[in-house]
Amino acid sequence: MARRSNRRNSALKFYTSGKAAKSLHGLTDIADNVLSSFDTAVQSATAGLKRRAGPAVSRAVRENYGVTRSTLAQPGMFRVELGSQAKGDYLSIWASTRQLPLADFGGRWSGPSSPGATAEIERGQRKTYTGAFMAKGRIRGQERPLIYTRIKGKKSVQKYGRYQGQMREPIRALRGPSPFEMVSGVGGYPAPLRTRQTILAELSAFYVNELHRQFKLKR
Repeated sequence: MARRSNRRNSALKFYTSGKAAKSLHGLTDIADNVLSSFDTAVQSATAGLKRRAGPAVSRAVRENYGVTRSTLAQPGMFRVELGSQAKGDYLSIWASTRQLPLADFGGRWSGPSSPGATAEIERGQRKTYTGAFMAKGRIRGQERPLIYTRIKGKKSVQKYGRYQGQMREPIRALRGPSPFEMVSGVGGYPAPLRTRQTILAELSAFYVNELHRQFKLKR
């Protein structure tokens, strides 16, 4: 039985059979209007689609955002699931809603004399975050440099680190978009819409071709 997807984090849904799939992919034409006879071909094509979905998502995200393959490959970023509802069977791409550290988007800092740390959230658009700096932090149990900014306002006594015991403004780590925000298209921003369209175009082209191929093999 296909695993039920988490709808709250389902960033993209691609139908593989049923009424929705017919209208999206022209399956009735390929199947000579006898889609039910293609059950075996659909299952094989869907299995191939599931294997292809993860790499397709990673490629599309990296085309539009300054994030690395290794970052996107971390556990919990994306998950591909199969499901079924009245419209038909579908493949759902689950995406984490946790925003990524800004440092994951090519974060750089030239030191205290620089205007601030820089990052490239959208591919080719590096931005300077005035007053921000990079320092080792701790996230998900692993130490790595993060981009921080100071929160203007009331100072507090530092409990640890280089300035322990001194009155300093608190700091917070800056973050970029989440995997969900990068692929869902929610909000209508250009980069996530481009990413979503690229993913759907690749999956659609692969699925229709693979279904046609599998049907020829099964006849």
